[in-house]
Amino acid sequence: MHRYLLASSLGLFSLAFLLSASAAQPNEQSANDLTAPYETRDPGQTLYVRQGCYQCHGLAGQGSIMSGPSLLPLRIDSMAFSNYVRNPKGNMPPYTTNSLPDSDLGKIENFIRSLPRPRPYQSIPALARLGSPSVRPAGGAALPDGRALYQHNCAACHGVAREGGIAPPLVDEHERRDASAVIALIVNPPSGMPKLSPDPLGDREVEAIARFVTTPAAP
Repeated sequence: MHRYLLASSLGLFSLAFLLSASAAQPNEQSANDLTAPYETRDPGQTLYVRQGCYQCHGLAGQGSIMSGPSLLPLRIDSMAFSNYVRNPKGNMPPYTTNSLPDSDLGKIENFIRSLPRPRPYQSIPALARLGSPSVRPAGGAALPDGRALYQHNCAACHGVAREGGIAPPLVDEHERRDASAVIALIVNPPSGMPKLSPDPLGDREVEAIARFVTTPAAP
């Protein structure tokens, strides 16, 4: 009888121990679940998400005209990239070495550079069938010199050769937008971009810049 009670007591103790251990485990797991979807084999991608880069630039670096520019492709060198992250322009918050050490910033940069370049819309059948929206007609008269207008109004931020600087590069803008979309951006610029229309740029000047920006750069 005593032996039976002892065995029963040990069994109940073991069951209580297992239940308490299993009860504690879900709490620990639930905390890990908050970041588990973003824990990948690429430490740069993990940091990219943890630091909140994706909230403005997208999980794939694709960006948005409402939040932050595309990072694809990243055409500035490592020093320029680091300087911009430490001392950004516009609405981007600065990332100091205290919040983001240089080693972690380097991993984020490597991740961004590893991302594939976006496909031009012409290569996507569904979009190609829709065609490119038409640009407003020029009215028969020759447009102003878009290159000269760009150098005077845009190059200070986007680079003389459209290579980027304190603003995103525009070398491959023709792969992301057509002239109509660029016109819309200039006329209704996102936060951080100066409003140049209707003054000092009129409709025809805006169109000339849009046509220049969406013309592939010479190799």
